[in-house]
Amino acid sequence: MASRVWKDGTRRGIAYVEGRETAERIMTIAGRRRLLEAALNGTTQTRRRIPTAPAEEIALDGAMAVYSDKRGRPFAWQIPFDIKCWEKVAAVLEPAK
Repeated sequence: MASRVWKDGTRRGIAYVEGRETAERIMTIAGRRRLLEAALNGTTQTRRRIPTAPAEEIALDGAMAVYSDKRGRPFAWQIPFDIKCWEKVAAVLEPAK
């Protein structure tokens, strides 16, 4: 599976990942799933609309881009993250040397 990570300015990084499991790990590291999970569990006091789609369809809602195959199934995600998470994200995406 392909993956890449790059810097977007001085405060943000972007990860391109293929594979749902890897994308979910990066979303968790980036802190982009906490609000969604809290909304689904009813533990947040946010005024945002709680998504009505099944949880498996919205689990990666924080991605800035989703790439789908010809059948419409997502296979890759582009995920923004705070540059402070660079080392953790890179550790997941880059193979150990």
